[in-house]
Amino acid sequence: MPVAPEQSDLRVSAIIPTYNRADYLREALSTVFAQSLEPWEIIVVDDGSTDHTQQVIQDAPGPVRYLRQANRGVAEARNGGLEAARGNLVAWLDSDDLWEPEFLATVVPLLAQDEAIAGAYTGVTMIDADGVELSRSVRVETPEKLYDVLIRNCFLATPSIVVRKACYE
Repeated sequence: MPVAPEQSDLRVSAIIPTYNRADYLREALSTVFAQSLEPWEIIVVDDGSTDHTQQVIQDAPGPVRYLRQANRGVAEARNGGLEAARGNLVAWLDSDDLWEPEFLATVVPLLAQDEAIAGAYTGVTMIDADGVELSRSVRVETPEKLYDVLIRNCFLATPSIVVRKACYE
């Protein structure tokens, strides 16, 4: 029978890839720092931005690991962040996305229940640049419905997922 890890043994690496989104990045970072359960580390991977992204990192209200690379696209930026991550859980946040204050506090305890749980997710609300709600994800009540919704809609949004880093290794 799998053993439940202690929640204190779970270290979240929040990884934020970005490219020329300094103003959005500032807001995204503010939602990471506002988490009721703080991530163990925050990594921003700058994919060759030409705006003031580096200044946003310097002005952040707490420590951020800043990795800069030549512009190679978001997939390479994500992979660079994953490679640099020192936590055993990975939480992705695109630089134009936001987390609710209880996001990590909601998801991490689920992963603490059993080492066999590879990842966990929450619902999402899609908003426009003015904060107007565009759509919400559906609530999944059963494993059968999850399979159906994944196949038909593929609704899992990047910023709603936390996965064990070992799944990527």
